[in-house]
Amino acid sequence: MRVKNRIAALILRCAVLICASAGVAVGVASIGSFFKAMIYYNMQIAVITAAFFAYSVIATAVDLKKRGVAGGSAARPVFKGFLVVSLIAAGVIYLFLPADAGSGGSGLLNAVVPALVFADWLLFDPKFGCRLSHPFLWVFISLYYYVFAIVRAAFIGAGASRYPYSFMDLDIHGFNVVLVYGLYIAFIFLLTGFLFVFADVALGRPSDRSGRDGRGHMIRGFIDRIENTDFKNRTK
Repeated sequence: MRVKNRIAALILRCAVLICASAGVAVGVASIGSFFKAMIYYNMQIAVITAAFFAYSVIATAVDLKKRGVAGGSAARPVFKGFLVVSLIAAGVIYLFLPADAGSGGSGLLNAVVPALVFADWLLFDPKFGCRLSHPFLWVFISLYYYVFAIVRAAFIGAGASRYPYSFMDLDIHGFNVVLVYGLYIAFIFLLTGFLFVFADVALGRPSDRSGRDGRGHMIRGFIDRIENTDFKNRTK
């Protein structure tokens, strides 16, 4: 599954950088201020994605010059996993929770960028980089935004625009409903995280595992046992 071609990786990573940067530019232009745009989750994660892929583009270009076309330029598997999970989960949440249209760049940031980042991980990154504990880390990092948005609204005071998303509005929905929305978001992030870890392990090759044994890959062991089971003999 993994493609070891640095030119192809460089092209795709440049595409991610361009799309994420364009999404941020469109959002800032539609809102009118960079700092106002940063109250939206998709804008924050887009800036992080653009910064990470700027680094990835530079690292891949350096590897291409020094080591040639053949090979990979793997970048920070745990943080890459966080980006993939955050972007996909945010896209799912965008589809199913009521949201305002004012964040700008929605098509790029909620559809195109997640698809490109996932493709980059799927095609060019070695697998076996994540543990079963990582989804809990990712959801904890991501839920900071939920707390940030509500605390920010408390300091701003009354006003129609103090909540970036309508499902966070305590004035309209009350604490219980907003809490349920928060639990729903946490569930989506956890589910996406565990599916990602399962894919990371299931798609891995023995060469990807080198130096990473003993890290608690129970999923890989479960898959190995299924693959090595002779079901015909066991049914006799």
